[in-house]
Amino acid sequence: MEGKVRNLYPGGNTPHGFYSYYNYILPQRKAEKIFCIKGG
Repeated sequence: MEGKVRNLYPGGNTPHGFYSYYNYILPQRKAEKIFCIKGG
């Protein structure tokens, strides 16, 4: 069975505010590590 690469943008700033789809990728309680990276 061959894996499949998916390229996506899980969050972004839009004219209607910030939209996040991170919770649809992996629930926070199932994550082994969480990295918070903030840009300015």
